[in-house]
Amino acid sequence: MTISIPKERPQHQRIAALPQPTERRHRFQWISSYDRPESHDLRRLHREMCDFYATAEQNSSYHTIATSGNEDLLDGNHKAQEAVLTYARPGATVIEFSCGGGIAAKYFVAAKSLYFGFDISSPGSHAGSVGVFACGSAYETPFRSGTADLVVSFYSIEHVVWPLSYLNEMIRVTRPGGHVALAFPDYVARPSRVIPSVRFGMTPGSIKAKLRRGDYLDAVRSYLERLFIYRMKILKLRHQIVNKGRLRFMIQTLPSCLSEPYSIDNDAIYLASEEEVASYLTLNGCVVKERSRNLVDSQGKSLNVTLTGNGLVIAERVSRATKCT
Repeated sequence: MTISIPKERPQHQRIAALPQPTERRHRFQWISSYDRPESHDLRRLHREMCDFYATAEQNSSYHTIATSGNEDLLDGNHKAQEAVLTYARPGATVIEFSCGGGIAAKYFVAAKSLYFGFDISSPGSHAGSVGVFACGSAYETPFRSGTADLVVSFYSIEHVVWPLSYLNEMIRVTRPGGHVALAFPDYVARPSRVIPSVRFGMTPGSIKAKLRRGDYLDAVRSYLERLFIYRMKILKLRHQIVNKGRLRFMIQTLPSCLSEPYSIDNDAIYLASEEEVASYLTLNGCVVKERSRNLVDSQGKSLNVTLTGNGLVIAERVSRATKCT
């Protein structure tokens, strides 16, 4: 599948403001970026998200909030990242997609790998990290094909409008025999894990917050939307991906980050699925080596995505990508 993406730089002024998510049908009307990659709403969302990140990059609190709890990847609470780090070898070339503040760079450098990170704006400038950083689009990366031994993405793919293009680029820059590795929240395997960018009810805020301020009607509406509308849509999506083997790459086109103050992952837009990502890599010249079911915590308990809601896919590129159609 070839996706034509407008080559637009992040802009500091909004280009075409999204309508406020006041109607339920808009808030839950998601779009498959696999079936409708050229959708006007996806292109509009792309412009809005570019603008959001350009503005957010100027606000250091964005990076502070986004990386909170992730300062130490070896503290025993980041098993997916630890699993990926074991694939770093001395002298190996590692490329990190959407590196953000560059907090992972030091671990790859410590493994004596050659680390390159890139992001949409000013990567590596907030963590004082070592390594080589560049600005660039994840849809058209500044690296030649077959450059890297290991290409990684930590909790980023859920933030992109066209996940297929993102994965295609990860595959492209990986050499045959190299590995593609992604860790990300899975919003499909467990319907109880809600993508934070969806707003429930008439006003922003959690159900508990609405109850505290006496907005009982809105709290009830929020609860019912989450329990019935959202849950049913996720169960349907899971059935399509897991039981029918369909690729959907569903995008939430009205993320709350565009109309509310930033909070952790209220800029997540792809309803990410470990099963979907693993399937796409398999169909495009890769062999999956590890998934979340291979992980256990310090007590020996399984970290399967169906239990934790956190996905992991590590795959070896064995042939030229064919780009699923």
